[in-house]
Amino acid sequence: MDTYLATMLGVITSFLLWYLGTSWFQYRRNKKASEILSKELKEEISFNIAILDQFGNNIQEELSRHIIPLFIPHRLNLSVYEYAVSSGELRLLPSYQKKELIIDAAYIADSFNKFIENTEYLLGIFQLKPHDQALRLAHHRLNGLMEQAESTRQTLLNILKEIKQK
Repeated sequence: MDTYLATMLGVITSFLLWYLGTSWFQYRRNKKASEILSKELKEEISFNIAILDQFGNNIQEELSRHIIPLFIPHRLNLSVYEYAVSSGELRLLPSYQKKELIIDAAYIADSFNKFIENTEYLLGIFQLKPHDQALRLAHHRLNGLMEQAESTRQTLLNILKEIKQK
């Protein structure tokens, strides 16, 4: 009976040590992954803000040359957002508000990219019109796109500031 109790106590102790050890390693891995993901998301938002800073100048240059661009290369990056959602690592972030802000930033960046794609389609259609009319319509649409870029930039700046505070 004594050997049975000693064996049982040994098995239970080894199980508890194994379980606590793996839990501790899992906790450390998740914490490190959360810190890295948070840093990468902040960097991506900052990079998108930098893209939007350059956006207005490049579009103004195109308009001053009286050229209707058919391709607008200023797409915002969504790679870290997409990775965080598809891998499930977004759940590792400790704050619910931080998760919501990151999802909002991804939605805003994606919406801006879709606005650029729609603008490119319209600019292609404008090419079929007489040049004066096409240029006037393109100016109007591109000015609206520049206003949207500034609005998106301000929103991303606010989101980045809130993320850094939390």
